[in-house]
Amino acid sequence: MLPILARYLEPEDFGKIAIFAATLTFAGPFVHMSLFNFMTVEYFQKEKNYISSLISGIIPIVCISGIFYSILLIGSRYFFGDFIGLPYYYYLLIPIVSFLYNVKAITLAVLRNSAKALYFGILNNSATILYLGLAVFLVVSQEQNWKGRVNAEIIAAAVVSIGCLILLKSEGFLNFKINKDIIKENFQFSFPLIPSLLALTLINLSDRFFIKEMVGEGELGMYSIGNSLGMIISFALYSFEQISIPILYKRLSERAEKNKVQMVKFTYLYIVLVFFLIIGVTLGTYLLLDLNFLPEKYLPVKRFIMWIALAYGFWGLCAILAPYIEFYKKTKYLLYASLIGCVFNLIANYFFILNFGAIGAAYSKVLTFFLVFILYWYFGNKLEPMPWFTKESFKFKKSDFVEFIRF
Repeated sequence: MLPILARYLEPEDFGKIAIFAATLTFAGPFVHMSLFNFMTVEYFQKEKNYISSLISGIIPIVCISGIFYSILLIGSRYFFGDFIGLPYYYYLLIPIVSFLYNVKAITLAVLRNSAKALYFGILNNSATILYLGLAVFLVVSQEQNWKGRVNAEIIAAAVVSIGCLILLKSEGFLNFKINKDIIKENFQFSFPLIPSLLALTLINLSDRFFIKEMVGEGELGMYSIGNSLGMIISFALYSFEQISIPILYKRLSERAEKNKVQMVKFTYLYIVLVFFLIIGVTLGTYLLLDLNFLPEKYLPVKRFIMWIALAYGFWGLCAILAPYIEFYKKTKYLLYASLIGCVFNLIANYFFILNFGAIGAAYSKVLTFFLVFILYWYFGNKLEPMPWFTKESFKFKKSDFVEFIRF
């Protein structure tokens, strides 16, 4: 979609889109409150009726929290002015869209944990095709500029969430029986994750607001395009995470000593994959830009791509280490890591952007995610000591890998 929209939108339009996306993502921890993370942890340890009651309780709670967040957002606009820089009605729509996305996220998590890859792919790809088609139609045919891109996201989220609710009901994961004890247990697990997720969200998004205020929306638009191209690596890693994370939970739940070496070997292979993807995404996007993938005025985005790809490579490594912490429900360690990373990121963003311009935000993101990666590894190993540096862990055999991924 990017090469099409780039011919109809200006850098300032991409700046508006980036602010909308950042605000929408920032709403996530307040709306979903990390409630469905508990569902993934419990999925392999509890019966289906338990999971159904859990999901049936999560959805209305997320809806109510979205309403409260909407009131908070509008109140903030009233007292502090238009600090986002978007039309008034988007303040109402952002929490609603966040709720709709969480319905989709719950559904995808269920399909992933159930190993229903076909349904998972159909749902995810259908949502993407619908969104892309609407965006091109509204921007190109209806000439709605940046609003067309944003409105397409809102419409697609509404349509997809309805389909998700129907799918959850048909698969028996929505029984409308809310169990207070299950919800209480969920909250006990999830609440410590809210500030952790909020801190990680700030790490991911604070650069947009710093660039907007310190450099301007035009440069923010350039940065957001570079970020979109560098983030291609995160889409590839997301696919691998959907496969590997449920396997890690399953292997941890088996509590077998022999699994540890296999898990370490798998993690090492994953790290190698990440760095090959960083190189591939960087060189591939450079080639696309040289082949006029985007109009010439957008060529300066090339300077951001390698650093963004490297940053999200480290974030992909964080995601593969998080299950070692979440499995033992010691979410306070995720909080410690994310808060340290958040404080470092906010300080680094200010000074790096001040001295290097918008590219400083990319430098800051790389260093921050590397720091969080080290902290995740340290805390995970503290909870579940793994043979990271034994000779056996560096002897790779195909049979080990095949046995490990056996679901």
